[in-house]
Amino acid sequence: MFRKLMFVLPVCASVASGCVSTPDLSAATGTEHSEIMIRDVVQRVKCELSEAFDKKVDQREFLWLASWTAHADLTLQVNDSAGVAPNGGYTKYLRKSNAMQDKNVITTVSEAFTLSASANLNGQAERSESVSFTIALDELKLWRKQLDKMEANLPPEKKTCNFGGETGVTGNLGLKEWVDSAFYPVSEGQLQAGIHPFASAGRSGGAQGPSSAGPKAKAEVVLTRDQVAKQAALWAKELGQLQEQTKVSFDKIDTGIKSMDSADADLQNKLKVLNDSKYNPVLAPYLKKIYADGEKYLKNHKSLQDNCTAYKTKLGAAQSMLSQLQTELNRSGGDVPVSLEIAYNNLSEAMDGIHANDYPKQSATCATTLTQAADQATKNANALPNQIDPPIDAVGHTVTFVVSYGAGISPSWSLLQWKGPGAGTGSPMLSATGVRTHTLSLALGPRSGGPAIGTDALRLINNQVVRSLGQ
Repeated sequence: MFRKLMFVLPVCASVASGCVSTPDLSAATGTEHSEIMIRDVVQRVKCELSEAFDKKVDQREFLWLASWTAHADLTLQVNDSAGVAPNGGYTKYLRKSNAMQDKNVITTVSEAFTLSASANLNGQAERSESVSFTIALDELKLWRKQLDKMEANLPPEKKTCNFGGETGVTGNLGLKEWVDSAFYPVSEGQLQAGIHPFASAGRSGGAQGPSSAGPKAKAEVVLTRDQVAKQAALWAKELGQLQEQTKVSFDKIDTGIKSMDSADADLQNKLKVLNDSKYNPVLAPYLKKIYADGEKYLKNHKSLQDNCTAYKTKLGAAQSMLSQLQTELNRSGGDVPVSLEIAYNNLSEAMDGIHANDYPKQSATCATTLTQAADQATKNANALPNQIDPPIDAVGHTVTFVVSYGAGISPSWSLLQWKGPGAGTGSPMLSATGVRTHTLSLALGPRSGGPAIGTDALRLINNQVVRSLGQ
């Protein structure tokens, strides 16, 4: 008996091991022409994506999609398993014996010796093939346009994107329905282009420059050369004092102008991002306001700079008029020629303007205002993004098709003393099963630097992989 069992086990092992050898690629794809099947999947994805995006990328609210790319991962997997579970039993019947049930009853009892034996052996083999590819929507649009042009005169059944009744990953993937539903919130204005986190811009104040009112009417006064020389000396001393009193203010004005020019240049570059952007139709209202404020600040900044610079400019002009007056004094003799009188009157008017505007105080106020405005200009520039984020970062989609198949055999016999090899167990003696899984994962996102697809889209693909591993 034991010799027979020892013979059965090696036979079962050889049967099971032969059933779980590495599956062919055709087993994973489900067809003998695996290369054709993979080609058809790629073609199906391209056709359905072009159908979904061909017109959408021309719509005003979806112009920003033209630079997006679609990344696809196709996984073909087969898992084969086989098992052998023989069992048997041997019964040796003995002669009947008498047994006393109680003091008054004697019964006859049948006696037997039974020995059961079982064994099992299971094997499993798995094969997995992956194909990844990336398609740019702008290239896809060009491909579809050329394809439609080449196939314009072909009957519908001969066209590349006219598919029959295929099933699985070569059948209808429903990508157009997925795209329409994923981007519908943008059509409704629920998702808009913007920046994260929310940023706001401040407002810059203004400052008045020195008054530019015209010269006041003066009474006719006849001056001597000595009087002109004496007044010129007083003005020279006053202008020297003003130069010292306004030096700090003028330095702050120069620094503020440089800082503001740098911030405004940055602001102008970022405003170009908006003007050149395709996100304008779907731009968030708060961001539109920030851009509008930025353009307004640029105009206000120019006026503020001119007002503050006017203090320095007019003081410098008074210095030049003083030099001209001193030159005319050196040229003149004992009288006052017309040229000296003109130089005297010009400087007199300039000094009146300086006195009226209190240059030391007003220039200091303007310098403070300009410094604050320059700081605010920097904040305004920083509030605007170097690039605008799309309404949707990325979208992902996964379709999975699973086919299970199997077979089993369970012969059995029952003799007087022997039973087996699969009698009474409820499970087959020999069994083989297989599971074929086809998974297509798609992720769409904008181009981002070197990779063909952005990090958000890659993140979606990674999440899909993790989820599939956990199943």
